[in-house]
Amino acid sequence: MRALSPSGVNLLQTCEFAYDYRYNQESTSKQMTPDYYAGGRLFHRWADTYGKHLITTDRPFDQEQAEIIAGTMPEGVPLDLYEDIQQRFLWWAKDTTFRNPAQTRTEMKLAFDANGNEVEWDSPAAAIRMIIDKVEFIDGELLITDYKTGRQIKPINELAGKTYTYGVYLKVGGKFTKIRYIEEYLRHNYTQELEITEEDFKAIPKFYAGIAKKIEAKTEWGTRVSGKCVDCEAAHVCAAYKAEVEANDLAINNDDEAVALAQKIFTSLDRLGKGKEMLKAYSDVHGAIRFGDQEFGPVQKNKVIWTDLGDLLIYLTDNNGEALDLNQISKGLSLTGPGLAKIFMKTGLKGDDLETKMMGIIGVQGTVKTSTSFTFHKVKT
Repeated sequence: MRALSPSGVNLLQTCEFAYDYRYNQESTSKQMTPDYYAGGRLFHRWADTYGKHLITTDRPFDQEQAEIIAGTMPEGVPLDLYEDIQQRFLWWAKDTTFRNPAQTRTEMKLAFDANGNEVEWDSPAAAIRMIIDKVEFIDGELLITDYKTGRQIKPINELAGKTYTYGVYLKVGGKFTKIRYIEEYLRHNYTQELEITEEDFKAIPKFYAGIAKKIEAKTEWGTRVSGKCVDCEAAHVCAAYKAEVEANDLAINNDDEAVALAQKIFTSLDRLGKGKEMLKAYSDVHGAIRFGDQEFGPVQKNKVIWTDLGDLLIYLTDNNGEALDLNQISKGLSLTGPGLAKIFMKTGLKGDDLETKMMGIIGVQGTVKTSTSFTFHKVKT
């Protein structure tokens, strides 16, 4: 039985057939991993090298060294992929500070047996494995960071956060005033985080033991065709994929086929849900799919979430707040972020002044939730 990891469990829950193919089969006809997956690996390798440099030299940042690290294109990496990841890495390095280098670790590889004992990475006894991008101990807090290079902002991966916390706890022990799992989306300058309790991560061994027991008892591996089949390494040997996707001319193997499918779906009445899933998965990795003046791809959206609407209304009407009257507020039509911006536009604010006003109110009365959605729209020029 192979050791389990958060990514392995996620794959199992997405498609059993894909899990079996990746972890159990010794096929000689394995489909090669797509080139663009190399982007994530390249960023993580550079981030690890940079982080270890800062730890060794006890420096909070070193932009010159970051440029040296990313200055040579690795052999076998396409130029456009290299330039894309190089830009992401240098932006990240410019904005990243190692607050306590002596108490920071990068690319932390851990493996444990079923009893919670640490074992070698390739040990047959390994039951849980994990690679943690960055671990920091700052002022009594444990911070665990996971870098995300994709274009889509997804719900936070609670299993990864709890698993990584469990691993660090077994490795170093100790008590922490707070444990925070952070996902850092490099393309969006956005982070989301989850506070982890001791009760959360101490349930991890039992969870993985249950998953392992189910896997051991399996004799058949079910298939589930979805948009993620676009990048699945098992797609070329999956009968369900061939029957449902290729038979309906939905397969995407390159940019030309992505454009052809987008034209088929969005310029006719044939709005196939499965096809849109495939396009979404493809554009999540490659960016917008364009043809003519049309495109389909991820769009970043910010949604304002007010802490309390009653308090917001009091703040807007009170003389110590914005001193607006109810007639002015009613012109906003709603108290969504855009609705409130409309209120202040009616009072004459615009441009940078309007943005400053909005950010000030949001800072006092709410928060901004960032997400991505995939839409079909005209190309912005």
